[in-house]
Amino acid sequence: MTISTSHDRAFGVTEVELTPEEMRRAAYIGCDRQCWALAAGAKHLNHRERQANPLDEWTQNIHAAGAELALAKWMGIPWEPPDGPGDADVGPYEVRWTKYDHGHLQLQPKDVEAKGDRLYYLVTGLGPRYTLRGWILGAQANNAKKYWRNPNQNAKANDPRYCFYIPQSDLYPVDPIGTETHQ
Repeated sequence: MTISTSHDRAFGVTEVELTPEEMRRAAYIGCDRQCWALAAGAKHLNHRERQANPLDEWTQNIHAAGAELALAKWMGIPWEPPDGPGDADVGPYEVRWTKYDHGHLQLQPKDVEAKGDRLYYLVTGLGPRYTLRGWILGAQANNAKKYWRNPNQNAKANDPRYCFYIPQSDLYPVDPIGTETHQ
């Protein structure tokens, strides 16, 4: 396996590039996840109805799987996609992906309630190039009410899209070697 990574010490981020074979694997897993979600009639993660453009959901699933594979590759551990919603994304770690370079790490309340003891990594970018932005312990997000918000400025308090939005500046930096100590 070819590993292509670079680390920007000034910002504490690491770039990982997937090979064409790795992107094909991520695409297969992403498509498989989308098929299962459609068959189950599942709503989108932020509780809204299915998107107006169904291609967006397929694309999101493919790139999210690519983000998981990028973290596994950087850590040097095999990537076995999770079998179910309670399983971790990569080894014992969770991955949250956004296509936005300056995006926030988003955690749903169910994430931190059920898996608050896990580390959540923010990965940005579009395959084959992903950027590892940082990490946070789920319980830390849950204890900081400043992260609780809704992306919709006009939302009501009971809007299900409320979740924890952690800015990159509040994440712990990614270790350039890939062997962080999380103590």
